[in-house]
Amino acid sequence: MAEGRRWRLLSNHGLVLAYIARDPHATLRQMAQGLGLTERAVYRLVADLEEAGLIAKQKVGRRNAYSVNWSRLLDQEAGPAFTMGEWLSLIQRGVQGLGPQPGQGTGGMP
Repeated sequence: MAEGRRWRLLSNHGLVLAYIARDPHATLRQMAQGLGLTERAVYRLVADLEEAGLIAKQKVGRRNAYSVNWSRLLDQEAGPAFTMGEWLSLIQRGVQGLGPQPGQGTGGMP
C-alpha cells in the first residue's frame, strides 16, 4: 500500500456486517469503537443493512441483538460482475490453494 494512502477491501457496510456476524449482541457504541467509526455512522449503516434485508434486529431486554440473513447476503451484488456468493467462493478457492495468484504458479498462500 502506498504510504499516506489508506484503504480497506471492505466498505463500512461490509465491516459493520462482519462485526455483527462476529458479535450479534454488540451495541452500536461497541461497533463504532471497534471499527473506528462514529455511532451516528454505524446507526446509518445498520439501518441500511436492515432495510436491504441483510440483517434483522430483535429486542433482547433493553438491548438489540442482530442476525445476518446469510442466504440474502450470498445473493447480494458484490460488484458489477459478482454476487457475494461468487466472491466468497473465489476467496475460498484461493485459500485452499486451488486458484492461481498473481506471481505464483501454484496458487498457495504466501
